Amino acid sequence: MKRNPVRHSARVRIAATALLIFALGGCASMGSSGPSGRAIAHAGQKAVATAPIQIIKVNEAVARRVLAAHRASLFSVALGDAPSAAHIIGRGDVLQVTIWEAPPAVLFGSNTSFGGATTSPDLGGASLGQRTGLPDMMVGDDGRISVPFAGAVPAAGRTPREVEEEIVARLRGKAHDPQVAVRITTNASADVTVVGDVATNGRIPLTPKGERLLDVLAMAGPRKGARYVVFHTFDRDADGMPYYESLDFSQALHPQTLLALQQNGAPITPDRGAPVRLKIPTQLGYKSAKWVRHIAVVPSLGHLFGGKGGYWEDQGYQWYAGI
Repeated sequence: MKRNPVRHSARVRIAATALLIFALGGCASMGSSGPSGRAIAHAGQKAVATAPIQIIKVNEAVARRVLAAHRASLFSVALGDAPSAAHIIGRGDVLQVTIWEAPPAVLFGSNTSFGGATTSPDLGGASLGQRTGLPDMMVGDDGRISVPFAGAVPAAGRTPREVEEEIVARLRGKAHDPQVAVRITTNASADVTVVGDVATNGRIPLTPKGERLLDVLAMAGPRKGARYVVFHTFDRDADGMPYYESLDFSQALHPQTLLALQQNGAPITPDRGAPVRLKIPTQLGYKSAKWVRHIAVVPSLGHLFGGKGGYWEDQGYQWYAGI
């Protein structure tokens, strides 16, 4: 039987219209993001405790809470004071201590032989305070320095800022509004000695951030023919055999090979390898020598102890321990 195209088209239009009416009618029963006008109008007839709408009394306390919730905070407030890498003073370090005293200088007056007044030309030469530069002093075996009117001040194991605060606290009540600056002029405890086939044998200072070994070697200046870098340590086994480790130059010059003074932002503790530890993240742990005493740049390894290039290697371990 042949289909009538006119009747078929009419049926399609009727079906589409019915579907549209059904869809629009369904919108009234669908959920919404808030109360309807009718619900708001009848909310006043119900007790606040049972009403579906929460009513909040806006007062000063509520306004302050809303303001605080939307106020942008500073990074310094949100993250707090994070300690930065700082030099840790050690025995044998030489410190420069400068003390300022606000006018009128009571303790460190103008008659102090090693002091001098700080003046301002903008204020007609008026004194801004008395500056006293103490002679450089070495941290003793007891870890202390001697500061006039402050006594023996503990310094070893502290940062310069901590020593400054200690001196200020001891001078408070004796000097007029004292301010102190402490600076390490000679770093004798955080360094490493490089010897052997290098242009310059001697001590090379290290910083808390950790020195790349390639930078240390660049300062020492390896000579032509040098092939290996040997790390001698303070450690010995029960038979008195010293612990040592070595790298060739391709490994030593890797940018991740470090001489570290700190770990996780704090000074390395003796059990972790202080004062200086070799860190080689590209090789197994036994290559990262602890308690490094000095570094030797040599042309060969055969003349060293067992001749295998390291304490563990002399016991049968692999010399190259890459991961």
